[in-house]
Amino acid sequence: EPAGRFRTTLDPRPTPDVQSRDPRCRAAAWYWHYSGRTPEDFAKDARSELDAAVADAPPREPDRTPDETAFWNVLPYDARVRYHVDDLYYTDYVIFNDVQGEIALSPTRFELASLAARFHDSPLTLDGRLDFLGDAAEPYELALDGHIDEFDLNQFFSELVPGTKPRVEGLFSVDIDAHGTSPNMPEYRNELGFDLALRSRDGLFRPLPPDSVLMAGASDVLGIVGEGLSYVPTGGFGAGVVSRLVNYIKVIDYDRIDIHVVRGDSRDIVIEQFHVRSPTVHLTASGGIDYVDGKDILDSPLELDASLNMSGKGAAILYSMDLLEDGEDAYGYAKGPSFRIRGTPSSTESNFTEIVNAAADGTLKGGITRPISGLIGNLKYRWFGDEPDPYTDDDGAEDGASDAASAQAGATDAP
Repeated sequence: EPAGRFRTTLDPRPTPDVQSRDPRCRAAAWYWHYSGRTPEDFAKDARSELDAAVADAPPREPDRTPDETAFWNVLPYDARVRYHVDDLYYTDYVIFNDVQGEIALSPTRFELASLAARFHDSPLTLDGRLDFLGDAAEPYELALDGHIDEFDLNQFFSELVPGTKPRVEGLFSVDIDAHGTSPNMPEYRNELGFDLALRSRDGLFRPLPPDSVLMAGASDVLGIVGEGLSYVPTGGFGAGVVSRLVNYIKVIDYDRIDIHVVRGDSRDIVIEQFHVRSPTVHLTASGGIDYVDGKDILDSPLELDASLNMSGKGAAILYSMDLLEDGEDAYGYAKGPSFRIRGTPSSTESNFTEIVNAAADGTLKGGITRPISGLIGNLKYRWFGDEPDPYTDDDGAEDGASDAASAQAGATDAP
């Protein structure tokens, strides 16, 4: 709305309850009421239009023209400012509280010292400086480190994009160390080196996007009926195994998430650690984004190899679909399907759907014999199987060492 913004609430009544004097609010409320659409519907349409625009956009060309002067060099004097801001609005809904610290400015340095703030109950701290080196090909030089405790990602993304359901709901602790040089500020996304670690305990993770064809097939009435059929020892077995699997993994009630991403001198972005663990699901990934000179990071090659390992009921479902590999992973989960994620950060594709559908097709053709496998899977993994190893405080360090050893040996989980 170019002339202003509005907010309204609709209740399920014969006519909308609109008290606002602003005619735009009344018109919007009446439209939503009688069209049967919600603000979330409009948000979904906007995201679809944005995705289409991104897909049709030409490749980005990095601009490596160096700045002649520092972007902050607009004052005729040096300055040092201490500040305390009660409420800092990042957007209309995302608000940071108790923002305080000190800024020091000179023609060649921008220093941010002892920045502290809160996002609701999550404290964050940041220290950094940005130097300007004059006539150098890359005159900006950054050094920054920060820490966030118990950051509520669900609340942040819900306020950042109202009407959306975040893929992750949980509290995250974040540590970041960033550094590097750049010819100008926009180019830092292609040049910045960093070491980023994220940890979360006890939350929800939705691995499948809402528009996934697997989700569509498992959420309607036929999907529910198919899930029931998949238990029946007849030729109908297999009709609903995809629904069984999707309904089991569409929301992972995780106990821990550990992610470690680095970007070193090569400027490749490397996922050194990615683990989502619940008592019955262990999702892992490795790989990263290759740096290509002359390409924007958003258009650079992305290659990830992932695996979905399970125990208990999940392992039994995978066994019934013939998707289990031999052995267990390092934590006692039965090894499940490996799959690939390829493309670029702005446009990714995965073969997970093809793997699951191919297994479901084979299960359906198995007819009578596959229910026996389903029974064996329940006996072997669900009712009498061993549980995964218990968590320890140093699991993160062990995971990192294990991932590093696998990478050094050239191992990959991709088929």
